[in-house]
Amino acid sequence: ETIDGSFNVVTQSRVVQPGSSFKPFVYAAAFEKGYTPETVLYDVKTDFDLRDGKKYTPKNYDNKEHGLLTMRSALQNSLNIPAVKTMYLVGYDQTIEFAKRFGYTVFTGDCQLSLVLGGCGINMLEHVNGYATLANNGVYHAPVAILKITNDRGETVNEWQSTSGTMAIAPELAAMVTNVLSDDVARALVFGRGSNLTLPGRPVAAKTGTTQESKDAWTLGYVPSLAAGVWVGNTPIPKPMKGGGNKLAGIIWNQFMRAVLASSTPEQFPTTTLYTVEKPVLRGAVGGIQLPINKLNGKIATSSTPDTI
Repeated sequence: ETIDGSFNVVTQSRVVQPGSSFKPFVYAAAFEKGYTPETVLYDVKTDFDLRDGKKYTPKNYDNKEHGLLTMRSALQNSLNIPAVKTMYLVGYDQTIEFAKRFGYTVFTGDCQLSLVLGGCGINMLEHVNGYATLANNGVYHAPVAILKITNDRGETVNEWQSTSGTMAIAPELAAMVTNVLSDDVARALVFGRGSNLTLPGRPVAAKTGTTQESKDAWTLGYVPSLAAGVWVGNTPIPKPMKGGGNKLAGIIWNQFMRAVLASSTPEQFPTTTLYTVEKPVLRGAVGGIQLPINKLNGKIATSSTPDTI
């Protein structure tokens, strides 16, 4: 209390940057437009033009470029360049409108393409409820804190009644996002297998988020019947921390989920349908794209490269 630390970030009006934990909703918007988890993107240095004429050149957390990869791999390994490309394909205003269907009402700042990287501040309760909507097969329900009120005689004064909710996204698209977020193999490039984003003996979908200098660390995830989110940071003034969303928030989230679900039977997520798109770039070309390589320098061969090399 001496440093004004008695503050509930979840229930108060404060907004927090979500880092990469907002990426799933941008990819979900792309899937709704016809892209698929196997759509190929190029993770290479890219300059984006902004409204003011300036260039926006995002970088990956590891300052590396990973070349040709799928949206599935890009999302699960939380790569920034392909995420911004996906945002570019969807559109800033379209993403905002799409997020509103999941209950998002707060986006502080005009962050444009950096929205996909968590550049705008959001409300934590709304953010976790967005993940709950994915867990609920795309059906949105407003958050409810009080389920029942009784008097001193045990009589019910008021009781919350469930509604049918509103469809934020089609069930098959929600299942598509869940299928990606629960793919532990796809995120092994960065997180390895069996990280804090997995639970023993049960499917779980999860995503981390880390802001600049690790001032905010997130882990959000869900099973079919439960969604939970963890934010780690300093209040009232954000300060750099050591570690990112996986280490700082992921450990807490993992321990919580294990404890709460310990006595419950593992649930299965809905299965996803096959992609019916015809364009190879959208469905992902089988075997990738093959190019001849100059074996002397390891670079892509040109028209002047002799066949012998």
